[in-house]
Amino acid sequence: MRKIHHRTWLFIFTTKVIKYLLLALFSFAMVCLVTPIFSGFEMIEILFNLVGQWFWRLGIIALCLMGSSVVVESLRN
Repeated sequence: MRKIHHRTWLFIFTTKVIKYLLLALFSFAMVCLVTPIFSGFEMIEILFNLVGQWFWRLGIIALCLMGSSVVVESLRN
């Protein structure tokens, strides 16, 4: 008989955070590809300065969430 794994709310929250973070990174990459066509290269520098700070912080938070959810899941089983 198969064992059914019930995931904790932390694991589900972590997967959603990582999913939306990767979606935001992909969207930002698409914006960086399209921006020079419309407004030039000065706008890309402004985007990197404004948005780059937040992506590093969100990435570190996502890594911490991943670590905590791995610890919680391993302690459950």
